[in-house]
This record gives sequence, structure tokens and C-alpha cells, in this order.
Amino acid sequence: MTPFKHQIGQWTIEVDGDNLSLANIGQDGKKRYFEIVMGKYSPVIIQEPDLAFYPPITSNAFKYVDVSYNRVIPDEKIVGVIQTGDDEGRFSLTSASDRGIGIVDNADGSLMVNGELCWIIGLYKPDGNRLKGYVAFTARERHGYIKVLEMGDLRNFPEIFE
Repeated sequence: MTPFKHQIGQWTIEVDGDNLSLANIGQDGKKRYFEIVMGKYSPVIIQEPDLAFYPPITSNAFKYVDVSYNRVIPDEKIVGVIQTGDDEGRFSLTSASDRGIGIVDNADGSLMVNGELCWIIGLYKPDGNRLKGYVAFTARERHGYIKVLEMGDLRNFPEIFE
């Protein structure tokens, strides 16, 4: 098949053989919000393909655990932030950027969100099979561990972030 590329508004579709991509490409050429690609059995949505960043994993400084407190290693990037406490906010990385809200991952594992120091207390993945990326829950205080959860773990709510 001849490669195909077509733009409709801010959306670009590319087809090359069995590969398909649908993405929102910004004026800077970066893919924004999400990109849809072909997965093994069904389409997969990659959130914030060009803005996402990996969670901090530096030696034993961060203990990531699942809902049963078994140690895990996060396997995907952070695509958004939910702040808890006085400065509550919810941002995709594109939305934050568009609104002038800076989100910076620091070398010590903290985040600066709009100039405020935050610590990740949880990583949430809405659908591990079709939706790639974690939303980071943050707080002003650093916790002893960071919970890494998927949609199925929410049946334990509201105890999830205790």
C-alpha cells in the first residue's frame, strides 16, 4: 500500500501498510493530547505522545506498590497531574502547557506544578490494554510509597490512597 497522509483541521492521519496513526499535531510539530495507533488486537491510545515523561525511579528513593502493597516498577509515562489539597487542579500535559501551567519533573523526584512543589503519591492507569500513560496524583507531603493502580483497583475505593 502506498503511504497516505492527510490533515483535517488539527488532526493528521497517516497510513503506511498495516500501520495507522491519528494524532493532533501542534504548530510546534509535537503530538498533543493523544495519538491513536494500531495495537495487537485493537487500536491503542497513547496519551501525550510527545510531552509525557517517565516517573522518577532513582535507586530505592521511591517505593512503588500495587493495591496489595507488592513492589512494582511503573512501565509507562506520566501524561497528566491531579493535585490534592489546597491547590487542587487536574491537568493533561497539553492542557497545562496551553494554559501556561508549568509541570516540571525535578531530579529529586518531586514535581513543580505551576511553581508549587508536589510529590507523587499515586499513579493511575485508566485502561492498561487500550490507553497508555499514568495520571499522577500529587500532594504537598512526600509519602513512604507511591501506589500504582489500574481501573480494576478502584473497586477498593475510597481506601486506595490511605
